[in-house]
Amino acid sequence: MIEIGCGRWEGTCYEDRLVSDPDLAARLNEDFDTYINAPAGEGLTELSNRLTELLESLKAPTIIFSHKIALVAMRALLCGSELSSDMAPSQGSILEIRKGVARYYV
Repeated sequence: MIEIGCGRWEGTCYEDRLVSDPDLAARLNEDFDTYINAPAGEGLTELSNRLTELLESLKAPTIIFSHKIALVAMRALLCGSELSSDMAPSQGSILEIRKGVARYYV
């Protein structure tokens, strides 16, 4: 599965973003803000649409390996909630998602 596309900021660090887009980069406080607002990036709507297609195509229990933003977006979609950085699993944990319920295993 592909993580969110970060447009011009793909593969950059915070210092790079401060040079290329100082005003925007300085305003973004969390990873989620950065991913969602990256210039020429995929954005939340496109990511959610792509993940919805993926989730609807699944016909059996499935294991998905991914990074934070995609996991949080899937969790929000399946649980019918707003995307929030509080929904992020800790590094190396397992997130079990069933329609309407999410559980973490560390």
